[in-house]
Amino acid sequence: MRTALNMTIGTDRNQYGLGVEQDYDKAVECYQKGADMGDTGSLYNLGTLYLFDGGMEQDVGKALEYLQQAIDLGDLSAINVMGYIYYHGIGVEKDYDKALQYFETAAGRGDAYSQGNLGKMYEKGDGVKQDYDKAVDYYRLSAEQENPDGLFGLGDCYYFGYGLEKDDQKAAEYYRRALAAGYTPEEEDQARLKELLGDEYQQK
Repeated sequence: MRTALNMTIGTDRNQYGLGVEQDYDKAVECYQKGADMGDTGSLYNLGTLYLFDGGMEQDVGKALEYLQQAIDLGDLSAINVMGYIYYHGIGVEKDYDKALQYFETAAGRGDAYSQGNLGKMYEKGDGVKQDYDKAVDYYRLSAEQENPDGLFGLGDCYYFGYGLEKDDQKAAEYYRRALAAGYTPEEEDQARLKELLGDEYQQK
């Protein structure tokens, strides 16, 4: 349960400097209070702070500890991030089998990011037999929740003809929706976005 809602909001203000001076120590203090109350959001935020956030020294051990506590309480986002850690080998040995297990667990319970990550694994053949049909299925499940990664992945499937008939119009539609949902294109994405979206695409 995300019980410490007000506490978490206050912490986000400290973490991101929303109307207050950015203060990571204060953010950690507030998140820790929430974590001590069993708030999954606080546990998840502590884990990702120690894992990703540039304002603090990375501590993968602490990140894994807090994320596992959130997972034990059923937090789907934490399950997905744990899969991400093993998929990319962040502070641990890269392990596609473990990544797959975490993604499948969260995806089966409706987590859109895990569904998108499974789509990527099947599209690329990372740790699984490459299967464009499965990639499309998972991307579509993710896209139905307007998840940016799922939307963009489905756009790629239409653009390259992976598991679907190549359709630039539909690819452009999904790319637009992905960008509107907050997708951050990688360098390798730029050329086809310019090709399909033209002047309406402003490179970030």
